[in-house]
Amino acid sequence: RKQTTYKIIHVTSIETQFKVLSTEFHMTYVDYADPSIRKFADKPSVVTTWEVVCSGFFDSIGLYDAVSSTHKDTVLEWVDFFQIHDLVNKIPPRKSKTNTSLSADQCPNFFNLSQGEQKLVLLCRAMVKGPRLLLLDEPTHGLSGHNRDRLLNALIALADKPDVAIVYVTHRSDEIDALAFEHVLDLGDRSQHNTLDSHETDSDRHDHIPRD
Repeated sequence: RKQTTYKIIHVTSIETQFKVLSTEFHMTYVDYADPSIRKFADKPSVVTTWEVVCSGFFDSIGLYDAVSSTHKDTVLEWVDFFQIHDLVNKIPPRKSKTNTSLSADQCPNFFNLSQGEQKLVLLCRAMVKGPRLLLLDEPTHGLSGHNRDRLLNALIALADKPDVAIVYVTHRSDEIDALAFEHVLDLGDRSQHNTLDSHETDSDRHDHIPRD
């Protein structure tokens, strides 16, 4: 029993200290916010950006728990830090007496945002619990120039914080240069790519680290 208890505590600690922002998670939240998809239980008709960010405290897709005043203050601090007041309300919206969900006129609808804006909201969500390690897997994939620059600027600001380490996975050398990270692991020559048309044999693949 002691060993089992230790493992539970250990895993919980890892989940608290480690956050991942990936395309897979992004698409899962988009599906949840999509009003045409009703497979999620207790889903409001409108999923606001405020709810998305606050759900980070509970590691849930959707907000099902009460948000404390401390939670609200933390959210507002990160909204200020990332300068996303246009995406998440500066003042926390209130729930009406007749509807427990937040209305679209009080806070932006997460589903209606662009892909880049959604990723900024999810970045804010990832940071509200103060993780020590943040893993970003191709975060700018599919973003327009403006939204890509906005996300990169947010990450540059975050990289200056001494209490969080960032692992950034990308195939774009220009992003590595823009972020100016001190340590870079290059998995092979970025000018060469493995494709289905490659003439490389299976035995050859075991002789080196796979490239992008």
